[in-house]
Amino acid sequence: MITSGVGAYLGMSVALQAPTVTPAGAVFIDPTRVQNSASNAPFTAGIAPGELITLYGTNLAPSPQVAGIPFPTTGLGGVTVTIGGFPAAIYYVSATQLSAIVPYGLQPLAPCYCADIQVNNNGTLSNTVSEYISTTAPGVFTQNATGLGYGDIEHLGIGNSQATPGKVVTDSNPAIENETLSAYLTGLGAVNPTIADGAPGAGNTTTSTIAVDFSGTAGIDLFSGLAPGYSGLYQLNMTVPASGITGGPNYLDIQGPDSYMSYLLLPIQATAPATASVDEPKPEFAIPSRLVRRPKAGPSLRNDQVKKPFSQAKFGTNNQ
Repeated sequence: MITSGVGAYLGMSVALQAPTVTPAGAVFIDPTRVQNSASNAPFTAGIAPGELITLYGTNLAPSPQVAGIPFPTTGLGGVTVTIGGFPAAIYYVSATQLSAIVPYGLQPLAPCYCADIQVNNNGTLSNTVSEYISTTAPGVFTQNATGLGYGDIEHLGIGNSQATPGKVVTDSNPAIENETLSAYLTGLGAVNPTIADGAPGAGNTTTSTIAVDFSGTAGIDLFSGLAPGYSGLYQLNMTVPASGITGGPNYLDIQGPDSYMSYLLLPIQATAPATASVDEPKPEFAIPSRLVRRPKAGPSLRNDQVKKPFSQAKFGTNNQ
């Protein structure tokens, strides 16, 4: 695409259809199909350390294989992936799709703020694809596995006595104002303490400040970090604003220092039922509150409330 025009001045854009490239017999990464494994955000969004990404192409692996936890960096089915020169932990491989975690050691550095991705299928190298590197690139897993619509977001059991902890938020089981929820996602970047590529999370918190809002009304980020026991999966515990919400589907917006995600819907009941109450247990292990666009902290959460979500098999192979 060629674009001309600055600020308020008139401009003109000319776009040409790129040719489809499918080299016969070659190990080939489609340069336009390097995507966030949760949201399917395209290659133009950039990739972030710790993000689970999916590569599409041809002849990427001899046969489908799924890794156990921890994900290997030394190869899966004879397949290895390097990103910016670092070996990537691989979750899934097949001839046309490969899912791997962007190495935590990768940093967005000048002059290009980019890194090359290459697949090695049992000694045969693919083409290299260059991707922009970001500090964060959040993408939430969705209920229909397309990256659109309602997210894989669960009731955490605080602020809504009628909700069952661990149950997914739906139209028939909506969130309410002042309730705490858990979203499952990828792409929140570096964590503290640091962790080996492919290793399962242990409640490691993100080093970047993560902000959340609900159709423009700021919520509270209580915890953002790796979901315990899972590789490549982050968990975001957040509290819905106590007021200012319109009932029905609301946009859940997640913001990092260099990213802004606003595609996800969350059903919210604007007025809490009369029987609902804040049922906050006494903290046994306090996770530091991340104060984001709110004047005071929300409740602390016990360690057992940073919970393991859905099956690991839910993500990584749902876009075939």
